[in-house]
Amino acid sequence: MSDKKSQENTIIEAEAGSAIAFDDTGLVMTLSDRVVRDIALRLKGLDAPSGQALNDALSKALKDIDHWAAHLDGEWITFQARLPGRQGARAYRVHIEGGDVVAQTHEPIWGILGLGGPRGALAIQRECHYPFHVLAPKDEAGAVGHGGTEAPPLTDQLQHLVEVTQDATLAETLLETRMKAFAPLPLFLTRYECDNSASFDALIEGPAVKNLLIAARNLRDAGLRLDQKVKLLCVRLSFALEMAEITAAAYQSGMIRLMDHLTAELMKLGFDQPVFLTEFECGIDGAINHDLIKAQWTLSWDTGDHRLITSCASHDVDRDAYGRLGNLEMERLGKMSACALQSYERDGKWIVPRLHLAEREGSVIRVTCVVDGKLVLDDTVAETHGFSVMSAGKEKKIKSVEIDPDDPKALLVTLTSRTLTGEAILYYACDPKAAGPRKGQLRDDWTPNPLHGDLGRWALPAILEVH
Repeated sequence: MSDKKSQENTIIEAEAGSAIAFDDTGLVMTLSDRVVRDIALRLKGLDAPSGQALNDALSKALKDIDHWAAHLDGEWITFQARLPGRQGARAYRVHIEGGDVVAQTHEPIWGILGLGGPRGALAIQRECHYPFHVLAPKDEAGAVGHGGTEAPPLTDQLQHLVEVTQDATLAETLLETRMKAFAPLPLFLTRYECDNSASFDALIEGPAVKNLLIAARNLRDAGLRLDQKVKLLCVRLSFALEMAEITAAAYQSGMIRLMDHLTAELMKLGFDQPVFLTEFECGIDGAINHDLIKAQWTLSWDTGDHRLITSCASHDVDRDAYGRLGNLEMERLGKMSACALQSYERDGKWIVPRLHLAEREGSVIRVTCVVDGKLVLDDTVAETHGFSVMSAGKEKKIKSVEIDPDDPKALLVTLTSRTLTGEAILYYACDPKAAGPRKGQLRDDWTPNPLHGDLGRWALPAILEVH
C-alpha cells in the first residue's frame, strides 16, 4: 500500500503514526510497546502468574516490605508502601523478574548528567533522601560514573544510588521543593562522567563524552521500559581548573565547541536542545589563571546559540589544594544549581550579579553591574569587599566601596590617591598577582527558598579595564 493511500485510510492519528486505520482486509491497529509487552507476558515466555502462583510471586518480590494494594500490571508489580526516605507512603513498582524498587510516578523521568574532570567525581557517603526517586543506570557504577576507565553497558534498567553526588543533591533539592508544595515527584537519573583530559580536544574525543552519551541513551531507553516520557533537565559542565595554561579566547571557543558537539549528539538521541549548567571557577590557593577568569566572565553573558546557565561563583566555597569540594560545599552548590534551574524553568532567566563596566573620575571608579534586583555589600572584609585596583604594576589602596546612592545597580570604588598612572585594572574576587581567589562580599538581594538554607547569590569574579 502506498504512503498516500495509508494516509487516506487513517482513522486516528498519533504522534508515531496511524493508531487506527483500515485496508482492504479490515481494521488495522498499531499497539503501544506497553500493550505488546503485556500481550507477550500473557501469551508466552513470562506466563502471567495467577492464583497461588501470583501470591507466591508477590510475596517473593515484596519480601520484608511493609506494603499494601499490590497487583500485577503487565510485567510490573505495583504496590503502595512505607519505605525509607522523605517521600512518605506512596506507590512503587518493581519488575516481576526482580531488580530495584522505584517510585511509581506519572511525570517524565528527568535526567541530570554531568561532565568534567576527576575532581567532580566525588560523593557524599550518606543515604539518599529520596532513594526511590534519585537513581542511576543499572551498570554498577552508581552516580559517579566510570572515570574514563571503561565503557558502560547499554541498559534500560535503573538502580539505587550507593553514594550521593553533587548532581544527586541537585535532584534532592528539586524533590524537596516539590514535596513541600505537594507537587508530583518525578524520577531522576543522575550520572557524572569524567576522564583525565587536559584540553577541550581531548575531552570531546575522549571516553567521558562517549560515556555521557551512553548514559543519555540509557535514560531514553529507561523511559521506554517504564512507559514514561523522559526529559534531559540539564548537562552540568565542570571543566576549567583542569587546564592550568589556556588563553581566554581558547577557553571560550573550546566551551562553545564542546556544547556544539554535545547538543548535536543529544539531539540525535531525540532530546531537545539541552540546558547546560556550570559554576564559575575562581581558582585555588596558590594558583589562578586570569585568562580563565576573563573567559568565564564572557561566557556568563555571551553563550553563543546555547542555553548556558552560570549558577554561582565558587570564591566563597572552601576547597582543598586540588580544587575538590567537601561534603557541605557539594550540598551547597547542588542547592544553588537547583535554584538556578528552577528560576530558568519558571522565568527564563537566572542572573548572577556581574560587574560590567568600570569608569573613573578623579579618585572614584564607578562600576556598572548587571543585576536582577539591588546590590548588597556585606561588611566582613574590611573596606575592600574583595576589590583591588592595579596601576603601573602597583596595587592602589582603596579607601571605600559603596553602593551608588543614585543607582542601586552601580558601585563607587574610592581610592586614597586621586591619580592613576597609565592603564588601571579593577579586580574583584581574584588576586591581582594570580595567587588565588579572594572572597568577595558583593551580592544581590535575592533570597532563597527557606528550605534551602543560608544561600546567597554572590557576584561573579571580574577583571575589568578602568576607562
